[in-house]
Amino acid sequence: MSKIKILVGGSDSNKPSKNSSPLRLAAIAVGATAVVLGLARWTMTKESSMPEQSPVAVTVQPAQSTTPARPEDAIAPSPVQIASPVAIAPTPSALVPSAPSTVAGIGVSRQKIQTVFEKPEVGFSFEPSSMVDGQPRVMGKSANELAIVELIGVPSELTSATIIVGIPNDNPRVREQNALFTVAFIKLAAPEWAEGSDWLSEQLRVLANSSTNEATTVFGDNRAKLTFLRESSLLFLSIKPNQ
Repeated sequence: MSKIKILVGGSDSNKPSKNSSPLRLAAIAVGATAVVLGLARWTMTKESSMPEQSPVAVTVQPAQSTTPARPEDAIAPSPVQIASPVAIAPTPSALVPSAPSTVAGIGVSRQKIQTVFEKPEVGFSFEPSSMVDGQPRVMGKSANELAIVELIGVPSELTSATIIVGIPNDNPRVREQNALFTVAFIKLAAPEWAEGSDWLSEQLRVLANSSTNEATTVFGDNRAKLTFLRESSLLFLSIKPNQ
């Protein structure tokens, strides 16, 4: 993040204008959607199913009858014996199945996003970072360090996915590249949200023509949040469970 803050040009004025950065990014994002759709094609490896285990048959041996050695033993009543209470040993904690995690996910695996952004033509590099609320986190940075992808959650189920891009006023090439990253991200982090790209483009126009710095919406079980920091020209887009 420090590299982004240094390299991205900020604006001294918070007054919105029709030529502000989000509007230019929105225009680029609309035209870039087709390119990103081709970029995001990849094949997920299906997890092999675990073989079912056959139930273990338990054989109960019938109790053997004892024949009295003497006739009088068969007639005389035997004393009644009171069985002592059976002590039940506590089950080792290691054998008790752990309770399922209560942390909600966004329905997307880490691999689905990371694999695409790690492609050579995209150029992101990922590495583990500090945990967040007990959840693992990986951070990916673009080659010029003007775009960051943050993925929080176990590999099979992310609990949060965020992309942060810089929108420099003096570098159209970087703006176009970051637009591609943002459109690709929303398609990968919210694959079932068909209107995601349209919502992104529309909200960028709204941010460019108003003093609003934030937009949110709910789709399915998740929530998308778009934040624009005008002072540093940074755009944040996050996908999290709607809780």
